Amino acid sequence: MAAQSPLDVWVSSFTAVLEAGAAVDLVGPNDPDVLANEPWPVEQQVPASAIRTALLRPPATVDPRGLVLRGAWITGALNLEDADIPFPVTLDHCVLAGGLTGEGCSIRRLAMTDSRAERVDLDGARVDRDLVIAKTTCGQVRAVGATIGGQLVLSGARLANRDGVALNLDGAEIRGSLLAGDGFTATGELRALDATIAGFLVLSGARLANPDGVALNLDWAEIRGSLLAGDGFTATGQVRALGATIGGQLDLSGANLANPDGVALNLDGAEVRGGLIARDGFTARGQVRALGATISEFVLSGACLANPDGVALNLDGAEISSRLVARDGFTATGQVRAIGATIGGQFVLSGARLANPDGVALALDVAEIRGDLFARAGFTAIGQLDLSGATIAGQLDLSGATLSNLGKLSNGKVALLLEQAKVQALLVDGITQCEGGVDLTACQLGDLVVNHEANGLPRLTGAAGWSVRDIHGHLRHDRSAAIAWLDTSDRFTTSPWEELARVYDRNGQPADARRVRFAAAHRTTRRAPWHSKLFRWLYASSVGYGYYPLLAAVWLLAAILTATALTAATPGAFLPTAATARIAAPPAGVACPSLTEPMTAADDPACRASGYPALHPLTYALATVSPASAVTPPAWAPLAPGAAWLETTLTALKLLGWLMTVLLLAGLTGLLRKG
Repeated sequence: MAAQSPLDVWVSSFTAVLEAGAAVDLVGPNDPDVLANEPWPVEQQVPASAIRTALLRPPATVDPRGLVLRGAWITGALNLEDADIPFPVTLDHCVLAGGLTGEGCSIRRLAMTDSRAERVDLDGARVDRDLVIAKTTCGQVRAVGATIGGQLVLSGARLANRDGVALNLDGAEIRGSLLAGDGFTATGELRALDATIAGFLVLSGARLANPDGVALNLDWAEIRGSLLAGDGFTATGQVRALGATIGGQLDLSGANLANPDGVALNLDGAEVRGGLIARDGFTARGQVRALGATISEFVLSGACLANPDGVALNLDGAEISSRLVARDGFTATGQVRAIGATIGGQFVLSGARLANPDGVALALDVAEIRGDLFARAGFTAIGQLDLSGATIAGQLDLSGATLSNLGKLSNGKVALLLEQAKVQALLVDGITQCEGGVDLTACQLGDLVVNHEANGLPRLTGAAGWSVRDIHGHLRHDRSAAIAWLDTSDRFTTSPWEELARVYDRNGQPADARRVRFAAAHRTTRRAPWHSKLFRWLYASSVGYGYYPLLAAVWLLAAILTATALTAATPGAFLPTAATARIAAPPAGVACPSLTEPMTAADDPACRASGYPALHPLTYALATVSPASAVTPPAWAPLAPGAAWLETTLTALKLLGWLMTVLLLAGLTGLLRKG
């Protein structure tokens, strides 16, 4: 009988252990060095073809443990393409010098532990239970379009395909979880485009590196459990999951993502149903973005995002179903933006620090926040807060915040831009510092709350067209402080003053409302063209722009008193208006002017005809200055020679008196135009 060839000997050995359930253990006294470049001793070298033959021609009865091979240096490529292997295969402490090719194969379970392979190619394969490549060093692992009935275990594995794809699971279906933690490393891209993972994707503690490229690519993948990539997970290169669906949480707490000057985390169009948690030391160098994504909850408390001169966090068009929390030491160097985003609950920035000097630190243009926006208790923003067109259904609370924008933006040094925003309540109580102003142009405010002195308020850079339902605190009770605040505006318009006056009216404070309107009219006069300024000054002096019509009564009284004083001081200038005022023959002993000389009010009363009234200065002033003279002409007139100045003066006082009377009546009856 001819001796068996070495290949047949190995086939016979494998057939025997398949039937008996034992392991082929070639490990010597010491564990073999699977990273060694030189082949191991010949007794540990196993032809790949022998393993293939034994797997394709198994005995009639195979032990459920299948083939277990330890400590083998497998020569040649282990080719299992299209093979049907209905039992497990385990390779432990083995070296597959030519790699493993299993495209289209079907296998019960495949495990490679503490081993090394040039590559593993399982495209289109079907693994009924688990696929384990743990603590194994490999150039590339592929399972494109594969189906794995259990878990894919990559814990502790080391994959390296620099400038290429280290792990490719495109279109794969994993009916359990993908476990790639516990020291798993990948140099090159780890990708699972359009893959389905029924359980969890665990990358906690893993290290991925593909500088200037994509480190982790989960575009359009479906992960029905959670994606756990915390506890020291690091990725150099972009982590992306465009259009992906994550049924549980995306947990990046403590992770470190680095793709400087690029996108560190890209979740555009993704859906994260269990929330995104990236706190407790999470850092990202490069942009974190989730444009148009749907995320139930977003927590960034304590995280550190850095993309200087660019966008640190971009949530444009995203929908956060619950809350967005970035507090307690959260820092962002670069712009934080959520333009057109919807936040279903609170947006919390208390204690956060945003820095984008010479630009916009927080951009929430046309965003909708259905809860409150809290940016208090140590919140700091270096750069502009742009909330133009945003809607905040609850409070915008900036109490105790520090705002600074001294940069060169097109809209000037505006620290808080609320142009055309809708805010239920704005709290600016005790702002610690504000370098730059606040723009409330066309802003619709429910309540404005200022409980401390108005010097804690940021200055106004614009408030034209704003509306406010009510004001609480210091500005409500101190109209002078409110006027002083409105005076800080760079661009004067009357509309914000009128809106403030309406608030006072609604709160039963008509005197305060009137004073605010008067102040606005006065500032309009200061800025009026020269040809109308004189008229407005006269209008202000006479009736307080219509808001203080009793000023006309003061002027009328002044005119009457002046006329009274002039009349009392110059009786010799007054002549009677009737020819019958003097008697032809004065009584003996009375010195009267001759008939050729005029008789004045200063002459002896005996010179006047009986019953002719004497000149009473007050009565004359009342009859002359007030419209009463139109009904009853006075008995005396300043017609004496040399009294023309007096006649002119009294005529002017008469005109003034008539004008003030008309203005007074118009003001009291509401006919006087205000403003």
